[in-house]
Amino acid sequence: MKHPLALAITLATAMTTPLCAQTIYQSKDAKGNPVFTDQPKPGAKEVELKSINTTPAVTPGSAPANPGSAFSGYSHIGVAVPNSIPNGLAPVTIGISTEPALQPGHSWQLKLDGSVIASGTESSTTVASMPRGDHTLAVDILAGGSVIASSESTAIFVFWPSKNR
Repeated sequence: MKHPLALAITLATAMTTPLCAQTIYQSKDAKGNPVFTDQPKPGAKEVELKSINTTPAVTPGSAPANPGSAFSGYSHIGVAVPNSIPNGLAPVTIGISTEPALQPGHSWQLKLDGSVIASGTESSTTVASMPRGDHTLAVDILAGGSVIASSESTAIFVFWPSKNR
C-alpha cells in the first residue's frame, strides 16, 4: 500500500474491528518497526489487550430518579418563563420542569389562561406568538390521557411592539 489514504482506511478498519475475541501478535519488520497482526509469525509475541470499558446508553428522563423504588408522584411541577415578555409577536421558549424527571408514559400540557397551547414530553416548548396583556401559564401532567398532577399558575404580562415609533 503506497497510497496514504489506503493506509488510513486499512488502519481505521482494523481499529473498529472488535478485539474482544481475537489474539494479537507483535513482531518487528526488516527495519525494526513494530508490526501488529492477528497471524502468528516466528518470533512474534502475543499482546495482552485490556478489556474495553463500556457503559450502556441512558436516555435522560427515561427512568425514575431512584430505579430501586416505585414512582410516588411529582414533588415539583413548574413553568420557566419571564414574568414579562417584551414582544408577544416573536417566538417565546417556555421551560417545563418536573421533579423527579417526567416518567415514561407521562406527558405534559401547557395552558395559557386555562386553554391548552402546547403538549409534549421535552423540557421546553416554543410558542410562536402570545396575545398582549395579563395571562396565566400552568402545566398539567398526563398519564393515559388523564391529568395526574398540575403546577401552580404563573402570572405573565405580554407586550406587543408599539405602532407609534
